[in-house]
Amino acid sequence: MPEKAIGNKNKKRGLKVAALAGGLVLVGGVAFAYWTQGGTGTGTAATGNTADITVNQTSTVANLAPGLSAQPLSGNFDNPNSGPVYVTSVTVSIASVDSTRDDHGLDPVATGQRAAVVLWTEDVRSAYAELVAAGVPGLKEPQEWLGRLLIAWLADPDGNPVQIVQPLSP
Repeated sequence: MPEKAIGNKNKKRGLKVAALAGGLVLVGGVAFAYWTQGGTGTGTAATGNTADITVNQTSTVANLAPGLSAQPLSGNFDNPNSGPVYVTSVTVSIASVDSTRDDHGLDPVATGQRAAVVLWTEDVRSAYAELVAAGVPGLKEPQEWLGRLLIAWLADPDGNPVQIVQPLSP
């Protein structure tokens, strides 16, 4: 009989341990559910204002025309902001001489440098007015083009055409 008494004692001890472990798991689960289910808190976030950066081209590009291979372009940026400004994309487009003449009514240079710089902005009308007021020669005032863009043309200091563009809202 003593062996049976020892077996029952171990069995009772095992049941107690299992019940205690189960209870701890249950209490822990309830506590976790209580603390993660809801709650309150406060916080704030804000975005700052960013000043425009200036792009400085430091290389000369040659043989740039539709259908020719890509050309390297290098430069740097002047950043007047107190922290970094990330440029997520830069897009360069090339329009044909025919498009410049036929679509925009400009008289493109037929030889030599035959490219125009296209700059994208959020407000073509304001940019055009500000640049013309500062003495930049205006070639064509802002106008709708292709039903989806607002464009204007100015001249750089060498007389080359520079186009400023903004997408129109759908």
